[in-house]
Amino acid sequence: MQTPSVQRIMAILTKPKEIWPQIADEATSVRTLYLGWILWLAAIPPVFSSIGASLMWSRIMGPATMLGMGGVGPFVIQNLVMGYILQIVLVAVLAWATMALAKSFDGQPDLAQATKTVAYAFTPVWLAGVFQALPVPFLGALASLAAWVYAIYQIFLGLPLTMRCSAQKAGTYTAVIAIIGVLTAILLGMIKGGMWLASRAGTPF
Repeated sequence: MQTPSVQRIMAILTKPKEIWPQIADEATSVRTLYLGWILWLAAIPPVFSSIGASLMWSRIMGPATMLGMGGVGPFVIQNLVMGYILQIVLVAVLAWATMALAKSFDGQPDLAQATKTVAYAFTPVWLAGVFQALPVPFLGALASLAAWVYAIYQIFLGLPLTMRCSAQKAGTYTAVIAIIGVLTAILLGMIKGGMWLASRAGTPF
């Protein structure tokens, strides 16, 4: 399985206007995007979120709480697994929405191009996940917000090139995708919280 290129990551972060025309012209498949990019980078937020949770609970309740089926350890593992799955689901939902809405904005429906748009645009959001391991939650939230704003800008740059949409409608197209993304993220977060509460029912912690 190919790993994400550091050069590509740095280009997306620092030279998006230069890299998006190249990205748009690349022949790739949905499978390649998942195996070579999405599955790797989407793991960053849940991994570092779990590290942050582990450190927090270890400070509050002591290292011993990380052990045992009723302790924090299983919760951290569950948080990691659910968080990772929901990251993948978010990408799939947004890619499908991007493809489905393409004709409405004079674009060309193409699932591979739509997945490419979402996958590369979400790069700053995934990378910002490292801040979730910090002991100050406010900093993690601030980094995540900034990353989401930059991701929306990346989508704005990418859509006219990847989906061949009208330049005049790129802003509206971007806004619709952004709204869908935020609402989907909130919904998935609620599902994750509900699953956690259900799994903790009847346990002392």
